[in-house]
Amino acid sequence: MQTSNMHYHSTHFQQRKPIAILTILLFLTFSPTGWADFSSQWQPGDDYMSPTQKTDFKPLQKAGESKYKLLWKTITDAALYIDPKADAPEDIMDPNYEKRLVIEYGLGVSKDRFIKMAKDTLAKYWDAKDLEQSKSELEQFYSWMTDVEKGDRYGVHWHPKNGFVLSLNEKPQGSWQSAEAAKIILSIWLGKASISHDQRDDILKQWRKATEA
Repeated sequence: MQTSNMHYHSTHFQQRKPIAILTILLFLTFSPTGWADFSSQWQPGDDYMSPTQKTDFKPLQKAGESKYKLLWKTITDAALYIDPKADAPEDIMDPNYEKRLVIEYGLGVSKDRFIKMAKDTLAKYWDAKDLEQSKSELEQFYSWMTDVEKGDRYGVHWHPKNGFVLSLNEKPQGSWQSAEAAKIILSIWLGKASISHDQRDDILKQWRKATEA
């Protein structure tokens, strides 16, 4: 089942082949967490506190949220939070722009499966030179990962001054300062290496609308 599920993540999300649909349906059928009631779990709230210095805490407001589904099954629910007072850049990946993405899982995913999926999609969309330059930070990021169950929430947060923070269920797992490495990791959900282009585009459309209001 692990091989089938990884095939789905790395192939169906981009190519949407019928065989991949059958693969993931089989995984959900036989996985103990496959049919969990995702709707009863925690839902992303309206704001977060920015993990800046204690004298400079400020709320981040939700600017977009999108569920990644396979037919009727929610795989992830991702919500984007920003500083509403900050000027929105042309590109969400701008290192001078603070953002936090909270990803809640609708099914269990192993650490090894997530790491393989991340490495595969990054290798597909990023130059090997860029990945090599951020190798130390990327390996640190992978070391912070753990198996997740349905309802668990990963948070990826970039602050221009304080750097990158990974959290699990609001508990920090690790941090570093590299803007380039943060851009690479965030691209898995918000950039060119996004696992679900539809989810990414939906979130960015909502973000643009919210910042132009």
